[in-house]
Amino acid sequence: MGNGMVDELVAAHTPQERIVHALAAMPEFHGVQASIGAVVPSIAMPMHLGLDSVSAPVSFSDGRPGVFAKAFRAGALAPYSVPDAAAAARVAGEAQIAPRLMAADASSDVLVFDLLGSDWRMALASDMRKPDVKSAVLAAKKAWHQQAKLSKTVSPFEVLRDYAARLEPHLDPKGRRPIPFKGAIPFNAAMQWISRIEGALSASGTDLGPIHGENAVSNIMIGPEASIRLVDFDRAVNADPIFDLGSLCLEFCRTDKQRMEAVEIYAGRPNQAMLARVKLYGIVDDFLWACWALLAETSHDMVGPEWLKYASNRLIRMNYHLQTFDMRHLLATA
Repeated sequence: MGNGMVDELVAAHTPQERIVHALAAMPEFHGVQASIGAVVPSIAMPMHLGLDSVSAPVSFSDGRPGVFAKAFRAGALAPYSVPDAAAAARVAGEAQIAPRLMAADASSDVLVFDLLGSDWRMALASDMRKPDVKSAVLAAKKAWHQQAKLSKTVSPFEVLRDYAARLEPHLDPKGRRPIPFKGAIPFNAAMQWISRIEGALSASGTDLGPIHGENAVSNIMIGPEASIRLVDFDRAVNADPIFDLGSLCLEFCRTDKQRMEAVEIYAGRPNQAMLARVKLYGIVDDFLWACWALLAETSHDMVGPEWLKYASNRLIRMNYHLQTFDMRHLLATA
């Protein structure tokens, strides 16, 4: 995150308090009473919603248009940062890919956005089965990937190594996380697979561009005439854009036919190498978020949904794909 003083400030106040304080400190809201509306609920499965922050609409006493404010939980973004999240959100808003970022307060880890109207709603997995919505979402992702590079370049593999290092003290000598669930691959074995995937992708080369990084369907807003806005650019960095496609396909694809349809919409033609990358990055994404949830379980600041259940579900799906995918073929094809 930031320096120690910022961390102490964030830890000493609830997210709701930080939103109020941040708005009061922003010149455009000075002297105006703010009222925080219903907070977005924290739902781990199946929605991946509201996990690393507290978000809510805000109305004002003088009748001006409301805003949408987001306060990050202490430590939730590491190794990413709020300034980088704000910079990416600003670019996405200016490109009309996301709601406009109105203000950011790095001292309280609060971002403030334009509030989308009542004719906008959060997408559901069922929406992604509609051809017009699926095409619009993939077009929005591609439009983001084609923006100018951001200031920070971090691969998902680097993030995983950071998570693994922080999880190490919580692992038993055999490399298993001592928590009660079945069907999950041992931690050390999972890291070996991640290393093999990274090696295969590095050997074939990857393009770098801005990635969204948070590809849950709950981070897609649908408006009039199937218009799309993406939200939560908190982990947006430069990396292989196909990571986004692989992560997104976890949300609505169950077969290679469905994955290839997504590839064809995104790339304009079928592409076996891209399909292989999509499947491999899906494995990486599951393990990445499982590790993040396990870290959240070790944190006193990350009070919220059932982190162990969320991690378990992610690890079980990762294990299923490792067992059912032809991994030798994927690693050779990607």
